[in-house]
Amino acid sequence: MISNLLKRLLQVICLIIFMILFILVAKKSEEDATSYINVKATYIPDFEPIALIDDTEPSIVEDKKILFTGDSRFVGMSQIEDINEVFLAKVGEGYSYLCSLQEEINNEDADVIIIGFGVNDLHHVNDYIEYLNSQPFDKEIYFLTVNPVNEQVEAEYGYTVTNNDIDEFNRLIKEGAINYSIIDTNSYLWETGFDTKDGLHYKDETYQKIYEYVLENFHHI
Repeated sequence: MISNLLKRLLQVICLIIFMILFILVAKKSEEDATSYINVKATYIPDFEPIALIDDTEPSIVEDKKILFTGDSRFVGMSQIEDINEVFLAKVGEGYSYLCSLQEEINNEDADVIIIGFGVNDLHHVNDYIEYLNSQPFDKEIYFLTVNPVNEQVEAEYGYTVTNNDIDEFNRLIKEGAINYSIIDTNSYLWETGFDTKDGLHYKDETYQKIYEYVLENFHHI
């Protein structure tokens, strides 16, 4: 009888331990699934590269319709529930992708194009300058300065982008602007603060503030 009771007790204990382990594993998997945004610069786990074209209507600010085009950071911005815009954005992309979009962008019903490239190919700064000054789009062109990274955090994920390199890119892209305008979101984030998921890609609150800053400032430039 005692032997049977012990056996039952052991079975109950084993069941409780199994349930606790199951809950812990499920919780860890959930955290992992929400720890990363589905974008990439060097390494992001469990990621399928996508090109995103939102079929919503462009925003109208002071009678001007806006189109956003950019890299993984714009993909991240486009995934925020409260942002319903037209985005032509693709992860891990830069200058060559922007050039490939010329016809598609010009066919979009928009007056203003907001460009958010550069973090993946800072070395192409002169190509960006030359291309944008050649007036490839039949719209007003606004280029966002490349936004900052958290170097300490990004190192843990294998990223190697530095704020010094970003600052040099931004300096040159500003100096070279002739037929395009600059929206300095980089300075804005340094002044107001920013939060990242992996040192390079931002949390939703930061994407939201970048988006709102763009809408508030592009028509004042």
